[in-house]
Amino acid sequence: PTSNILSDGTLTVELRIKSMESATNTSSAAKCQPFVPTNPLCRNIQRLLFDEDTADVLFEISKRQTSSDEGGNNDEIVTFRAHRAILHASAPTLATLCESCDNSTPVPITNVTPDIFELVLRYVYGLCIQAEDWKLHSKELIDAADQYGVINLKLEAEYWYVKMTNVMIDNVVDVLLYAESKHLALLEERVMDYFVENGDEALKLVPFHQIPESRSFFTGLLAAMNVKKGEGGGSVSISTIKHLNYKTARVDELRRRLDDAGYDVDGSREILIGRYEKMLADGNGDENGDEEEIASLTSSRRRSSTLSDGPRH
Repeated sequence: PTSNILSDGTLTVELRIKSMESATNTSSAAKCQPFVPTNPLCRNIQRLLFDEDTADVLFEISKRQTSSDEGGNNDEIVTFRAHRAILHASAPTLATLCESCDNSTPVPITNVTPDIFELVLRYVYGLCIQAEDWKLHSKELIDAADQYGVINLKLEAEYWYVKMTNVMIDNVVDVLLYAESKHLALLEERVMDYFVENGDEALKLVPFHQIPESRSFFTGLLAAMNVKKGEGGGSVSISTIKHLNYKTARVDELRRRLDDAGYDVDGSREILIGRYEKMLADGNGDENGDEEEIASLTSSRRRSSTLSDGPRH
């Protein structure tokens, strides 16, 4: 019946048209764009890795091998070439080891296997580390990066270690002690989350007497409890909040805001909080932050010694 298609006796027709010519022209225009090469600096630096002609540093690592024929151990020396300028920029502790050596004098590397040291150098030169290497060697990369001052490598390896480690009753103490020994705030936070999520079981079975008492332990635990408490009311990204409650904030958010302001992001939760307070007192934080708290921190800093950590310049 006409009553189903007419509105007040009027037939309305809706017509939608798609212009294929416009899409074709756009595609053709994109294909006709002139070729403009990218800046080759990063690629050129990556190509310098292990380049013997331009390298001015020689590293030497002893690779112990077991000889089945002789029934003993043989030391195979593995060498790596590098460049002082790149090391100074990306691995300052490693660069310091080279200061007293000339171009031909080997710098001995200890406590790191050749395979891990090669991954460290690849990262220093801006090359990618494959996912499989992150999964298999995240702990060794943390140790090496911490030893030689490659902070971003340490933090990325920590991410993978947290991702690949299943925290449970059997290993929770060892994981926590390792996190504290290397100042791994993200890993320590994962342990605190475990305690909060498995409180009853943890109280019964975890040997807490093996865990040294520290302010960092209790503040981390309180932060994890605060997150758990807020889960029931719907989650809101901390990044959308004008002023960060930094004392109970997640490690990711503390690191993100410190990094945005140019501050170092390595260290334990307590160290990160200290840097955040310094950032606020220096006036480098969110301009929409709590002015009274910033003023209080500034006054407190005047009465006490200043922190040694500052912006990276």
